[in-house]
Amino acid sequence: MLITFEMNSEDRQYAERLSEISDMSTGVIEPKSFSGASEILQLGIALTPTIATGVALVLSEMIKNRRKVDIKVGDVEIKGLTEDNALVILNQLLERPKENEGEEVERA
Repeated sequence: MLITFEMNSEDRQYAERLSEISDMSTGVIEPKSFSGASEILQLGIALTPTIATGVALVLSEMIKNRRKVDIKVGDVEIKGLTEDNALVILNQLLERPKENEGEEVERA
């Protein structure tokens, strides 16, 4: 399952760590606004059960350090991650059948 993480471009070190955890990742930087004042880093990774815990640890560290990160799966955006629910949500994503990828994910 491909999931996309969006974070501020100054959080590149977290994106690099997520990319290192995943066997398959792709990164793209897109301007957040036409003014170019702020940029968002998007990183797509193939989420598997073997890397879910590592990904959750990086997300928890980001949250603890008050860094903003959003997750997109298909047309679903997941915002408001906490240290407590990051791994739960990742595991829920892994358990969903592929045909349901556009549905809401229940928050813990």
